Amino acid sequence: MRRDRELQTQGLEAPVRRRRPQQVAADLVEKIRLVLSALEAAGAIGHLNQPSFRLHPLKGDLKGHWAVTVRANWRIVFGFEGDKATDVDLIDYH
Repeated sequence: MRRDRELQTQGLEAPVRRRRPQQVAADLVEKIRLVLSALEAAGAIGHLNQPSFRLHPLKGDLKGHWAVTVRANWRIVFGFEGDKATDVDLIDYH
């Protein structure tokens, strides 16, 4: 993992990165950590295209952003500028 990269997260830093998972459902925490690690290491959007992530582009108000499935209706949504993921957030689609 490239440690020189900083993700711009919205609301995920404290509960997931700083080991306070009580703020996020316990069954989501490990997958969230896996996805965030992959986002940090990715140098291009194509590096995230693995079956378990179900990577897909978003439409409408979020056009230009991407989503990765965490579980059921939970997604990590992010932009990708150059070689870096930006505006990373965990959202409930429903």
